[in-house]
Amino acid sequence: MTIIPTLCHFERSERSERSREISNALATTERKPMNAKALTKRFATTALALALVVAFMPAVAWTGAVPQAQAADNAAASHEIVTVTGTEDYDEAHAVLDIVNKERTALGLDPLQLDVELTETAMQRAAELSVLYSHNRPDGTNCLTAFPTMGFTTWGENIAIGYGSAADVMEGWFYSERKLYEEGERDRDKVGHYLNIINPDFKSIGIGCFMQGTYYWEQALSGEEPARITTGGTVEKSHRINIDYDVCGTDQGFNKNDDLTGKTLAVGETFEMHYDVTNDRWRYNYVTLDPSCVTWTSSDTSVCTVDPAGVVTARAVGKATVTATLPSGRSLSHEWTVVEAKPESTQVMYRLYNPNSGEHFYTASTVERDATIAAGWNDEGIGWTAPSESNTPVYRLYSGTDHHYTMSIVERDHLIDVGWTLEGDNAEGIAWYSDDQKRVPLYRQFNPNVDPSAPLNNSGSHNYTTSLEEHEQLISIGWRGEDVGWYGVG
Repeated sequence: MTIIPTLCHFERSERSERSREISNALATTERKPMNAKALTKRFATTALALALVVAFMPAVAWTGAVPQAQAADNAAASHEIVTVTGTEDYDEAHAVLDIVNKERTALGLDPLQLDVELTETAMQRAAELSVLYSHNRPDGTNCLTAFPTMGFTTWGENIAIGYGSAADVMEGWFYSERKLYEEGERDRDKVGHYLNIINPDFKSIGIGCFMQGTYYWEQALSGEEPARITTGGTVEKSHRINIDYDVCGTDQGFNKNDDLTGKTLAVGETFEMHYDVTNDRWRYNYVTLDPSCVTWTSSDTSVCTVDPAGVVTARAVGKATVTATLPSGRSLSHEWTVVEAKPESTQVMYRLYNPNSGEHFYTASTVERDATIAAGWNDEGIGWTAPSESNTPVYRLYSGTDHHYTMSIVERDHLIDVGWTLEGDNAEGIAWYSDDQKRVPLYRQFNPNVDPSAPLNNSGSHNYTTSLEEHEQLISIGWRGEDVGWYGVG
């Protein structure tokens, strides 16, 4: 009878002492956003360490006392309201919460509760990060204007881009910072995420996980009592984002993953155009605007037409300019040349496997195939059939230990910047072509246990397959699905 009260009293006492220690650390630390110099320094280190991730930014933390939110001035001529559509992942949000509360519980702190309004805020802010990676919103206002209006209280925000899972983003947010904290570091520029996560004043949290091409993450933390949320699964969601062009969003273009220069369409061919906006704080990232906020027109519908989704259809030989216009009047234009359709020419693509490194290799060359087999690789036969030519090249790169293949010129250029070498049949590194009609998808998977920059286990980071069964089987054992790598004709 006497042991139980004593143990309970001891736990409360230890917890109170630990909470006071953390509160004192927070009270004596200046609360401010990370400065640009620190952000740039962290970015350079992280980007170099994770070469195969298309878009990967360091996490950033903010906390402070917040006044009532102010509405943005939508009447200004430099403003634009656009729509961005992607996937909200509530399962990953709950997984982040579990890791946060495991850490807080270990420190004797109350667990945070996932709050309905804060989660809506976090999902909105995560979507906004696709346009501007910053604690300021794309309209130039402070991030906390997105938070529920409750007067003055304590709030915090952690943000990140490119981490593919809850475990990965939490590693970016605080695992390295926890070690510094345990060594006595209290500078918010160095351990700000961790201080937010273990702040004893916080009671509720919203977690945003928004995906369009890559993952965007946000934690919105609050000292308010939570209204719990139990939503799970994934939801396709459109977010309205207010852009101030004096702040961000001016780098706009069609299909930033492609180079449309010199591309032609054959009569009867279609091509899906996208209105893309580059992230001002991370040039390897861009977001595609929802077609609903764009007006599409063709200068000559007898040559080619364009539908409300931006899909161009070649009708007859000639030239026509397709224009996409935003509500503000900003627009993009591209002149298409339509040529006579040619009989389709294809080439067989071979797939090989290295049983020692786990890497798959793909080539159209029988000479390269035979030399690779002679070196000990397994011949896995024909992987797919590719068009001999199309508007969409697939680039081949080599790290020194691993090969990578991509349609994305953004990803290609990023890998070149961090030391990869272009391979392929020409100076541009084109290895083969993707089918513009998108008839047969080659699914792409990423092995998170492989690091091409490491001395060991540095090969076989990606796999590509026409088999949906193989794709799903690899995901079930821990690989990450990365949508479609390119398309074949058979």
